[in-house]
Amino acid sequence: MTVLATHPERHRRGDMRFLLSYMLERRSPDERIWLEVHDRNEAAIGLYNSLGFMQVGRRPKYYRDGGDAILLTLG
Repeated sequence: MTVLATHPERHRRGDMRFLLSYMLERRSPDERIWLEVHDRNEAAIGLYNSLGFMQVGRRPKYYRDGGDAILLTLG
């Protein structure tokens, strides 16, 4: 999968938690999941942390607005 996002009108309703939980429950035990998120997206970072993702890196000034990409992994 390349991009997983929710429509702004659906933010803060648990849709992304549901989707990620569904996917994570069905992955093989040895499968590692990688993702990146804008460093200013505090809601998403909080969600990923609550699901057990750990920060493993940062890409400085990765986004057009100058924001960093936070690299996270699980597994």
